[in-house]
Amino acid sequence: LADIEINAQKAREAKRQQIIQTKKREQPGSTGLFGGIFSNMIISINATVQTWGYESKYIDEHTKDFKEIKLTYYYGSNKYKFKVRPYTFANGHFKKAYEAVFMSQDRKQDFAPEYNSKCYVIKVKKRGSIFKRGDWSQDLEELRKLKEYVEKWNKLEITDKKYKASEGSVLKVANGNGVFQTGEYVLIEKILSSFEKWNWPCFAEKGAKSLSVQAFGHWTYHESDGKELVNDAQGMRTDKEYVITDPYYLNSTEHESAINRWFSDHKCNKFCKSYWKKPKNVYVGRLSQQQHNYDIKFCKSNVKPTEM
Repeated sequence: LADIEINAQKAREAKRQQIIQTKKREQPGSTGLFGGIFSNMIISINATVQTWGYESKYIDEHTKDFKEIKLTYYYGSNKYKFKVRPYTFANGHFKKAYEAVFMSQDRKQDFAPEYNSKCYVIKVKKRGSIFKRGDWSQDLEELRKLKEYVEKWNKLEITDKKYKASEGSVLKVANGNGVFQTGEYVLIEKILSSFEKWNWPCFAEKGAKSLSVQAFGHWTYHESDGKELVNDAQGMRTDKEYVITDPYYLNSTEHESAINRWFSDHKCNKFCKSYWKKPKNVYVGRLSQQQHNYDIKFCKSNVKPTEM
């Protein structure tokens, strides 16, 4: 009888673990797109990454129209060379992006950026002073804060996918090559092999509502005690991970109405927890067509509607 009871307990525990894992499981990653405006960009990225691979012998053959650019860091003491395609492959509201191939680096300080891949994206400011490194401070701070959020999120083990924050570094252009201006500052990030858009500052993409990334946004509001909401979620999703880039932060002081609209559109999925904080007097998951149409208009004119 004792053996029977032990076996029964083991069976119950196995069933319980199975249920837990099912709740964490998310549908497989996809190279499909949410938001059709990105189709041209992703075709370009995929074709480039697949063609280049990481073999140096292919670089010269497939970058004939690329122009060399020299960049520096920390008063010119650290030097970098890239080859960049002379036209943009993506244009956002605040930035434009160029495909680039890393060529070489001469680092003098340990704290200087180190590049160990071949494929990168170089982002350029469309507004503000391009000749001030400080104009990138907010972007770098947002990526740093995003990294803190995803590290905490991963520890919760809510989903079977690990989350990562894209990492960026700012370099100064040493030679104007017809694409960039000498002395301007640019942001360097690893290029993603696929790209998806999961939500906007006011609402989620229809095909992405069941994904854990929507719960991640809800959780950031809870984790910050209602002070901010990380959204405009975009990046790469595979079978094992999310890589999120260029987040947007709605804060309760300046963007209360936008946060309320985001939650009006947000329908908690299996990854959300019932005890997570929500805005008061907001009917979560209920958004009229009129509100939805207004939100699209609002986002395009007032909140960062960008793919980068």
